[in-house]
Amino acid sequence: MYAQQPGEALETGADAVRNAVRAHPVILLSMIDAESTETNGAVLGYRLLPVTDAAFLEFLGLKPGDILSTINGIPIEDSDRVQETLSSMSDSNGLTLTLWRDGQLQMLTY
Repeated sequence: MYAQQPGEALETGADAVRNAVRAHPVILLSMIDAESTETNGAVLGYRLLPVTDAAFLEFLGLKPGDILSTINGIPIEDSDRVQETLSSMSDSNGLTLTLWRDGQLQMLTY
């Protein structure tokens, strides 16, 4: 069992989720649901769908309807590319998601 040290900040649920995703980005695949979104015949990204555990998305600053377009600058054109990109990042020092929300391009970094 872990004992909190004096002066050590208690990790919140949001911090725990962000730290887990930063350490093991592939867990995103088991926690989100998404569908391919196209514009003018080209894949724009993957639209995040509502999930049972909405807190997971909220902890990451994501919302249903967001369109995930890149992961660490790598465009995601198909589901295999998403899997491949996230799986290859398990030892990464960070994770940056680029997404469209309400017509605006945003970047989230973990």
